[in-house]
Amino acid sequence: MAKIQERRSKFRRAVDELAMQIYNGKLEPGAQMYSRKELCELFDISLMTAHRVQSELHKLGLLSAQSGQRFIINAPGIVEPEGFKPLRRVISIGGRNAIGPGTFFGERIMAGVSQECAEHNLEHVIEYVNVHENPPGFINTGRRLKADEGLALFLGRSLLPEVVSLLMTPTLRVSLINESMPGHISVRSDLRHCVKSILDALIKRKCRKILRASYFHSYESSPNEAESLEALEDLCEANGLDLTVCTSGNHRELLEICKQWQPDGLFFNEAVSACHFLRNYAPSLARTPIVAAGPWAPHPKLPEFPEYDNIIAYEQDLEAMGRAAVRQLLEYKTPLQAVCNVRVRGMIRESKRTK
Repeated sequence: MAKIQERRSKFRRAVDELAMQIYNGKLEPGAQMYSRKELCELFDISLMTAHRVQSELHKLGLLSAQSGQRFIINAPGIVEPEGFKPLRRVISIGGRNAIGPGTFFGERIMAGVSQECAEHNLEHVIEYVNVHENPPGFINTGRRLKADEGLALFLGRSLLPEVVSLLMTPTLRVSLINESMPGHISVRSDLRHCVKSILDALIKRKCRKILRASYFHSYESSPNEAESLEALEDLCEANGLDLTVCTSGNHRELLEICKQWQPDGLFFNEAVSACHFLRNYAPSLARTPIVAAGPWAPHPKLPEFPEYDNIIAYEQDLEAMGRAAVRQLLEYKTPLQAVCNVRVRGMIRESKRTK
């Protein structure tokens, strides 16, 4: 089973997960917290890191220290940080090529943000930034957020490094859309629902041999990619399906596997790569296997590809993701809610070709 790639340190992961268990009641108030040795085993950390974890939870008010005994779990209190005022303005920052008019994803997400802001009498401000004119590592906005402002950010992978310093602002009220970062709430596509929906469509077509194409881009795979693959492996095993994964990201190697293994279903992580593969490498496959793409389809250039008609695509509800981000900001009370993220479900767009 593929291991989900995480950007959190082991220390931060342990703190976040234990805080979430305390907030949702899995770790009950008055009970003893895990010992340092138990924390080491649970999170694969050292005794020193386990001590830091206990100290951090104690500093957050989630544990009480008792002489000669283990830490005791406290009932979590929702305390609004000092200087934190009711939300009045939602700000979205990004390049025009990411969230501006004519961008397929960003424009629809921003529309959802604006709609939800209007329903709650909030101001929505979009600030366009030319990231190429700023020093590497941050977006120079010229200011920090005010106490009554929040950020609803849609970050493409290429934009994420430029906002890191802004996101490090203490007690920042921010919701990340389709991304995640330690210490912040996020709205993401429900990848497990995506994978299950696509597999259901393939099973309906009596597909039993599934070939999974890895991410066909120049950069490394994202946590979304790893999570999607893990869900696919779990669900294929549960449904008795044969699964092979092409890990190279090379279309020619993918074609060779198709010839040798003869799958009756191909699973791409996004539709553009599937269209390119069908057009440039394996046009003959358009009539035999089912090619499944998601969750990042459709794409503004896809109408140029007649091959898209042969693809089962899982399409994200982008407006719903924008609306959910605003609701998160309205409900935000404490940085510990950073461990409570939202998953938004999309829907299957069936291929126009019947098998």
